[in-house]
Amino acid sequence: MENTEYQKDLEFIRKRLKEIQKPEPSPDFFEKTRSLCYSKLDPNKSSQVPKSIWIAFVLNIVLIGLLMLPFSKALKSGQPLSMQMVGVLVIMIQNAVMLLFAPVIIKKFKEKQENGNRALIT
Repeated sequence: MENTEYQKDLEFIRKRLKEIQKPEPSPDFFEKTRSLCYSKLDPNKSSQVPKSIWIAFVLNIVLIGLLMLPFSKALKSGQPLSMQMVGVLVIMIQNAVMLLFAPVIIKKFKEKQENGNRALIT
């Protein structure tokens, strides 16, 4: 008996769902979405690594070279690396990696700020 009531209720719900008008987003919604997409895909916006980061990266490489000069004899002779040499290499490699990831971190930070500002406006 419960099954027939269930079937009737299900048919009633399906019939009512067909009668409900589908919501239509406003034209303003489409325009805002389109402009947001275009702003994210704007080819004029530079998504490249800033020149200042490249300059710092090159200076870091030069500094590695200068700091490694005293250890060049040890490298040529095949001697094991000293702790000083390993320390210099680790610090310089860490700096180089951070310089390469700096634009990504800065971009994420700016996007987070913009999203926070949009939330405050709306």
